[in-house]
Amino acid sequence: SPDLYQVQDVVFTKDEKVLLLGKEFTETLAGKRNRRRLVFKQYLLSVYSKDGLKEKDIPLESDNRYIINGRLIEQAEGNLLLAGFYSLSPAKEELNGFFIQQIDPQRGSLLMSSFKEISASMLGDASGYSTDDEKEDRKWEEQAGRKEEEEEFPGTYLIRSVDINPVDRSILI
Repeated sequence: SPDLYQVQDVVFTKDEKVLLLGKEFTETLAGKRNRRRLVFKQYLLSVYSKDGLKEKDIPLESDNRYIINGRLIEQAEGNLLLAGFYSLSPAKEELNGFFIQQIDPQRGSLLMSSFKEISASMLGDASGYSTDDEKEDRKWEEQAGRKEEEEEFPGTYLIRSVDINPVDRSILI
């Protein structure tokens, strides 16, 4: 059904291929009345010749994860990186991790697929509070009878770039 798919990006490769990155949606029940709504589930990638003939679909499975957003980036050697964030629930109330998929468009194959869970503690302390402010906050929380809970990872992050470190081949997002 055309309602379940949407074009995300079109990439023209160095070897004169056309890559079409699309979004696949799935129907889920939401709200108190269990109304059906469409939720972005995963990406689909198709390879076309320069004449517009479809050559191959490249499977980009996300299993039981729901993709929040992503970015397709062509590397210098011709491979592609698809990097993004995912949630474990269709409501996408919180960001649960990130993923990286490396694709060889010439062979039309997925070279690597990695999904990693992340949490707010991985960001370090970016609150901007001094140690005195933190002590005051803890004292107030204790007086109020509140326990300190780990914050959820914010779902507002966007991928701006993805680079590969040539020294150790690590991926920098």
